[in-house]
Order: sequence, then structure tokens, then C-alpha cells
Amino acid sequence: MKKTKITCSQSQVRLDSYIQTNCDLSRAKIQKLIKQGHVLVNKKQQKAAFICSEGDIIEWQDNQPAASVCKNRPSYKAKYIFEDNDIVVLNKPVGLIVHEGDLVGEYTLVDQLIDDNIELYQSGQKNRPGIVHRLDRMTEGVMVVAKSR
Repeated sequence: MKKTKITCSQSQVRLDSYIQTNCDLSRAKIQKLIKQGHVLVNKKQQKAAFICSEGDIIEWQDNQPAASVCKNRPSYKAKYIFEDNDIVVLNKPVGLIVHEGDLVGEYTLVDQLIDDNIELYQSGQKNRPGIVHRLDRMTEGVMVVAKSR
């Protein structure tokens, strides 16, 4: 069980968002843990949309064993459209997931950017550097990725 105490600067944040910024789990995984009763606020179960307050004690448990990661690269890659010091604009193909979530071990857009030595903005979410929005796996389209704040 992981345990943390909300501080003044972290109050008025949704429970699922707070946990996501403090661990390496996807939001979907966190919401599943909350629904299954593996997350407590002040020793009580709450919904994912619960708004945390200063002094709340949040505990969560992730019973999933750490997975060994061996990512197979797909034959398709995102095509770069534009890059400067602050952003990268690219076309994400169908089938490529943007960032690692519950499907650990799949090659992602973030993996491609890292492999191509593109320095990404570190937002505090380990598996989502530079990602400010996403497209679903089965959606092709233009994305903007942050290289700086």
C-alpha cells in the first residue's frame, strides 16, 4: 500500500488526477483501482471525481507485478511535419499508441520520439513526456508534442 498526504498546494484536485501525477499508472488503471476499492481517502472509499482537500490522507494499492518490457517496433512510424525548439508536429498513423498505459510492452509514439533523440518536456508523468493531447490507437491525425514548457 502506498500512502501520501495531500499538501496545501495539491488541494482541490480530483483523486484520480492526484494519483496519476504521483505514480506511474495510467488514468484508466487508476480509475479501475478506485472502483475496485484499492484507493482510500481518510480510510474511506471515494469516487475518481472526489476533490481532495488539504490534509486528506490518500492510500492506494497496485497489486500488479512489474512487467518486463520488450517492445517490438511496428513497421509504421509517425511522420514529422515541423519541429522547432518548443514543439514537434507529426502525423500519427493508425495502429500506433501515443503513450504507454495498461498495455505495457507496446511500442509507442513516445518511444519513437525518444529513439529519434527528440528532447521532450518532462511534465512529471513518467510515461507521457511531451504529450499534451492524444489520439486513439485507431485514429490517424496531426499531433503537437511539447519539447519545452
